[in-house]
Amino acid sequence: MLINGLNLPPFISPPCCGDERQCQESGSHQCLPQPLVACASIIRMWQANSPDNKAFIWRTIYMEQQKLLHEHESYEKETLIAAVQAAVLYTILHIEEVASIPKHYVRSLLITVGTMTFSMMNVRDMDYCHQTDEVPSRHEWICNQSMWRVTSFSYALNELLHIAKIPSSGNGGGPCRRVHLPSTRSLWTAKSNLEWQRQYAKQLSKRQLRDCYRIAHLREYSKYSGDSSAGRSWATDLDDWCLDHDELGTLIWMATKLDPV
Repeated sequence: MLINGLNLPPFISPPCCGDERQCQESGSHQCLPQPLVACASIIRMWQANSPDNKAFIWRTIYMEQQKLLHEHESYEKETLIAAVQAAVLYTILHIEEVASIPKHYVRSLLITVGTMTFSMMNVRDMDYCHQTDEVPSRHEWICNQSMWRVTSFSYALNELLHIAKIPSSGNGGGPCRRVHLPSTRSLWTAKSNLEWQRQYAKQLSKRQLRDCYRIAHLREYSKYSGDSSAGRSWATDLDDWCLDHDELGTLIWMATKLDPV
């Protein structure tokens, strides 16, 4: 779930879409927005850390996330998404060594993630997801998916680890109603625009629901124990999603199962 060379977490898509020669030749993405460039550098330090520089790494993370928090209101949409993604990655690093980190560092990071995520979710059209019969631009789709994916990852992380003391989304309420499910693996990992367009058109032609699928849909779907005929007409769409979700989808499934019914 960390940045490692050309491998990125399932909620980050590189601007080059894996097709930039400079990125391939260097072995790491040179195309990432600045918040993720700084984050990748910090992760490299963290992976090579020793007892002597641990305190320096946590101090660096603390200062970087404070910088993101103070500047995020001035960011354009793509940079704001990257800032939220970076803050979520810093949270993952903190989870691994929470006992050795000053409590005010952790508290500050959670405030940063929550504040910037709220700003991101209020970006115009972020929550609107009515499907049309037209294939959107891939850039627009990736931008929306990146927002939905990092939000759904944060939801799953909190449900599994109870990081923040917020009300549960049990019974499909609260956060559950607004958090989108990520796309299928086939769409997210498409290697070319043509492949992506074909996959998008194929999946769109089979969809029953014109709205986006959310965590609440997955919770309702799970009640039917695989018998989609007993549920809503859109349940067959969730059958396809379950056959083609990626590791983020698996994490969300686990979090949904832990939600109180």
